[in-house]
Amino acid sequence: EMKGNKDVVPFIGSAFLGRIGDYRATKTNFNPKGKTLWVLCSVPKYFYTQWSAPQGPMFIKYLDSQVIFLKSLKNNSRKNILCRDYHYDYGWGDVDYIQTNTGPFLIDTARKPLRRMIQDARLTVFTYDCTSMQESMSLNLPTICYWEENFFPWRNSAKDLLEKLKEANIFHHNPVEAANFIESL
Repeated sequence: EMKGNKDVVPFIGSAFLGRIGDYRATKTNFNPKGKTLWVLCSVPKYFYTQWSAPQGPMFIKYLDSQVIFLKSLKNNSRKNILCRDYHYDYGWGDVDYIQTNTGPFLIDTARKPLRRMIQDARLTVFTYDCTSMQESMSLNLPTICYWEENFFPWRNSAKDLLEKLKEANIFHHNPVEAANFIESL
């Protein structure tokens, strides 16, 4: 890793790149009557990238974990879900696949900017490791996330941070754990 390299300055990039600034100075825009925003991922069917994500048939396992998440929510929580699917599904038919296995749920069709949707939400649930998740936390907004760690692996030197997110009930190792946490709110 990069320890001891004077040319590397470690920082959480999303706050700087997203022009969010210092999260401690950011006013929280919590909306207790808002929806629970459920943010989905999609990835190409065929490998052509150099980042860690479930590729090819492994992506069906990602979709299956979304089915488990939705089925694990009780009626009131499920009615409050607003699904923000990825802007392009790479031919997977993500939402159709999930609905076939769970029944209908509310889907974002307006496609407002994600940051605005996060600010309007009661809670945002991220299903993969993404910049938007970091931005949501930097905005000091209610955020949880879950994913299978082997789908979106973290380098060893960052795993302590993932454990701290787990201790704070932000990161959950599986969809059932995340759904149970939502039910406890």
